[in-house]
Amino acid sequence: RAQHWDYKTLMLSSVFSVAPAGNGLHSFRLAEAIFFGSIPVIVDDEVTLPFCSVLDWRRFSVRIRQSKVSQLPQLLRAISPAEVARMQTRLAEVKRK
Repeated sequence: RAQHWDYKTLMLSSVFSVAPAGNGLHSFRLAEAIFFGSIPVIVDDEVTLPFCSVLDWRRFSVRIRQSKVSQLPQLLRAISPAEVARMQTRLAEVKRK
């Protein structure tokens, strides 16, 4: 029997959250990931990230090309637990601002 998850519970329990390209400058999924404390996985080749002049997105998110989506599970598993912990700490700092 499949376990039922509501969206909020799923986001709160996720280490990573995919934020695909949106219709505007960026995806609302990006803001949701940060709000719920999940490391955003930005799937877009050319997106300009919000507040990029003051935020170093590389410190608290993962960015992959659309052509690499099929490799996403392997790419995320390759990130060390220590690096994930550092990204989560930085993400929490960004969220507080």
